[in-house]
Amino acid sequence: MIKKIENIKKFGSYQNYSWNCNKDFSDFNLIFGWNYSGKTTLSRIFRSFEKHKLPEHYELGTFTITRKDGTTYTEKSLSAPLSIRVFNEDFIEDNFHWKEDASAEPFFILGEENFEWLEKLKEKKTECEKLQKEINLTQEKLDKQKSTLDEAYTNKARDIKQNLMIPDYNKTKLIKVVDEIRYDEHSNILDGKTLSSTLSTYQYTDKRDEIPELSLKVPDLQSLFSEIREIASEIIDTQTIQKLVEDPILNEWVREGVNLHKNDESVCKFCGQHLPPETLPRYLKHFSDNYSKFLSKVRDYINRVSELRDDLILVKIPDKISFYQNISDTAFDELNTLSQQKLEYEKYLSYLIEIADEKINNIFKIIPFGEIDFNQSEFEGHITNVNHLITKNNERTQRFETEKENAKNTLLRHYAGEFIVDSNLTQVNIDSSGLESSLETKEETRDKLKKEITELSAKLEEGKIGADMVNQYLKTYFGRGDIVIRSEGDTGGFQLYRGKDKAYNLSSGEKTSIAFAYFMAKLLDKNTKFDETIVYIDDPVSSLDSRHLFNTYSLINDIFRRNDKKQPCKCKQLFLSTHNYEFLCLSLEWFKKIPSSSKSTAYYLVQKSERESLDESVIKDMPKTLRNKNAEYGYLFEQLYEYYIEPSGELEHSYCLPNMARRFLESYCSFKYRLDFGDGAIKLIPDNQKRERVIKYTNYYSHFPDYIHTIGMADLSEGKDVIGIIFDAMKQSDLEHYTALETEVRSNQPQSQ
Repeated sequence: MIKKIENIKKFGSYQNYSWNCNKDFSDFNLIFGWNYSGKTTLSRIFRSFEKHKLPEHYELGTFTITRKDGTTYTEKSLSAPLSIRVFNEDFIEDNFHWKEDASAEPFFILGEENFEWLEKLKEKKTECEKLQKEINLTQEKLDKQKSTLDEAYTNKARDIKQNLMIPDYNKTKLIKVVDEIRYDEHSNILDGKTLSSTLSTYQYTDKRDEIPELSLKVPDLQSLFSEIREIASEIIDTQTIQKLVEDPILNEWVREGVNLHKNDESVCKFCGQHLPPETLPRYLKHFSDNYSKFLSKVRDYINRVSELRDDLILVKIPDKISFYQNISDTAFDELNTLSQQKLEYEKYLSYLIEIADEKINNIFKIIPFGEIDFNQSEFEGHITNVNHLITKNNERTQRFETEKENAKNTLLRHYAGEFIVDSNLTQVNIDSSGLESSLETKEETRDKLKKEITELSAKLEEGKIGADMVNQYLKTYFGRGDIVIRSEGDTGGFQLYRGKDKAYNLSSGEKTSIAFAYFMAKLLDKNTKFDETIVYIDDPVSSLDSRHLFNTYSLINDIFRRNDKKQPCKCKQLFLSTHNYEFLCLSLEWFKKIPSSSKSTAYYLVQKSERESLDESVIKDMPKTLRNKNAEYGYLFEQLYEYYIEPSGELEHSYCLPNMARRFLESYCSFKYRLDFGDGAIKLIPDNQKRERVIKYTNYYSHFPDYIHTIGMADLSEGKDVIGIIFDAMKQSDLEHYTALETEVRSNQPQSQ
């Protein structure tokens, strides 16, 4: 939301303006000013942000605006993220084209460039239709050629499927192979002998499973024998009990009993009798620590050797049938030899376990045993040889699938090569490629044309949709539906109609209404986020009669007002400026009814002032007299009276004084005498010389908007004298009325005055 305009320099009639208003801009902002006071110039500052450029002839102007959040923007930052829409005379000029004879041209999306769009649309449609016929003919040729080729592919694929017994082989797979060899088909065609050999390899099915490699842990048997030899001959150093030495079973039984009585040596757990105190110590000397350590040593040996034997038993030597038949018989002798040595090795391990068990049962005796005769290195060599045999067999199994697959691929390439030659595929593909390339080019051109046609049609169609909205607003403006815009058939344009006839010589008020209807249609279309948009409407009424003026006010009121104290404005922010006092009064009445109006509304007056012989526009707070009254008459009297009593040194009053004096006299003569300005002045001011002076002053200086005539204004005393003549005439004509006006003005002035 915009807070204020900090300054404006060299921008039209704003030469060196700085913000001096008591209240910043609000949600609803009402700006009043007579013609040529600077209202439209002010709107052009806002439109600069909408168009992202300065208007023509304003390139040297500078200005600074401030947002509510403190952000400032200048003429150098017109691409600022401000969503602004402005209705003013520039909008009308940019969006509508009127002939010199004042007849209404087709407008809205039409105009010169839109007729170009329509012509382009017709040309592109004709071109697209012609191109589509060519595409259809090319497609028919290509489809026929492809159909013949597809049939050939299907037949060949069926033959390959039957010959090689490949259940899922089809045309698609054949095409893939053909594509792979299409530029080298002859080198892939086999001679008779090679074809027969390759077929034999492919059809061979005697595949063997892979054999697991032997994983044998073969510890040194001599080392194990040396270990058991030491155990068998070892005698434990302990105080033995002969009875236990002679009876191994009793010895073991007592040993277990001693372990049970270590923590309770008073009573025998077997018979329940008290143990003599010397009994347990004597047994403990027999079953000493040396005894226990030796026993654990032997048992550990038994466990290790048993585990080796069990692992060895689990290893199975593969049978001859598991290998391919063409492996030599000498190689198979390795299997038999390894099996025999494995059994012998297992036998020796079992023998070592038996010796260890016997030593446990006769722990106080030396156990005799025989020597072994086993070739450890030869056993390990046979294991290596058998594993080599297994590897050789497995490699063949692995290679079996590869060789079979290679044979299959060779045969597939052979048959594909035959197909290429037999079907003259190379030439067929050349022809098809040419047709496809031509078709692709034509389709790309056609699709591009269709896209352009769609875009052009969318632009024209958008105009039709907008026209419906414009007609709705026109009906609201004029209170009837006789002024409408209609589509001109296939031309794509729109023409204004009054009833059944085309509308020509439209009044300026009607043109303004139509332009504003179009503005509102664009403002509320899908491309505008209305609640995020700042809207500036400058003079939506110009020369309309009172009914049309009221309709315009009602439409603006309905579109922008929301009965919500927090967000009373439907758009982001509304600026409404006018020179029409009736419209001002209607707007003042509306603004006063807005929820929280003191916070949501702001009122301003745009005037011309004269400084150093230069006319300048200024923005001021709207005077209370003007803001609080429902008639322009009282405000004009107040302005004339204040200048008459104390002429302003800044001459802001003097610049507008002729215009204000004339408007005041027009109003006075109208209600007092029911006469126009000329006849009313004769009746009010009988003195010809004084009357002529008033008429010359009010007519000459209130009808020239250009700078040259304003330079030639009379001196300051002229305005004061003319006002004095008018006031004296009013006192003579109607003193009571004049006194009432004077009293009201003085009551509005500060006490110091």
